[in-house]
Amino acid sequence: MPRPRALAYVLVLVFAVAISVALKTPALADDPPATTTTDTTPTPDPAPATVAGLNAAQWHHVAARYLGRVRSLQSTLKRDPEVSTAIGLACVVYGHCAELWRKARCESNLYRYSVNRSSNASGLFQFLPSTWASTPFGRYSIFDPYANALAAGWMHTRGRGGEWVCQ
Repeated sequence: MPRPRALAYVLVLVFAVAISVALKTPALADDPPATTTTDTTPTPDPAPATVAGLNAAQWHHVAARYLGRVRSLQSTLKRDPEVSTAIGLACVVYGHCAELWRKARCESNLYRYSVNRSSNASGLFQFLPSTWASTPFGRYSIFDPYANALAAGWMHTRGRGGEWVCQ
């Protein structure tokens, strides 16, 4: 039986992929009005029905591609967390791979239980408790490498990548 935490990460991944697909495609458009000829007989638009700029075949292709990606990550999520796998997952979900790797090495030397006693920052990316709570992953342990890496990727996507000491 899969662990609840692994299932939560799969759901986060699926949600993130769905959002990224929605943001990269045009907004839902209303059906174009029917055109009329001089005899006022309505003629339908010759283009097939589309949703967000993609027809049914294109949606099937996109869904199959992301479903394959999710299935390949499920085996990773069922294993014990590893820092490199966690950062790799954040790279797949949010991008910013070079920044995430550089900051993780600089902030914690890739040690997930790192704690800075002077600033009270903790975890792989050295989150302050207030910053950690402001992410969608704040309810997870700050020492969970998956949650920490995904939170860092989420922050970079939201334009908050400059909040770290290491740049």
